[in-house]
Amino acid sequence: MTDGPDIIGPIAGLAAIGVMAYGAKTVIDVLKDKAEEQKKKKPVHPLYREPRQQAPRVTAEADNRIDRGLNKMLGR
Repeated sequence: MTDGPDIIGPIAGLAAIGVMAYGAKTVIDVLKDKAEEQKKKKPVHPLYREPRQQAPRVTAEADNRIDRGLNKMLGR
């Protein structure tokens, strides 16, 4: 009698590939969870921040500064 085809080797290889794929998926899931936790801990900075409004100084120098600024803008 002749022996049948040797099928145990290829089946074992496919099983090993499946186990490695499951292990890789588990590692990816764990790393993704850790990354999400770190993102939650990190403070979120706004993309745009309104400039602070400062009260103008009331001095004689302030008038000169305003005039100089206007002259610069108008190109005088």
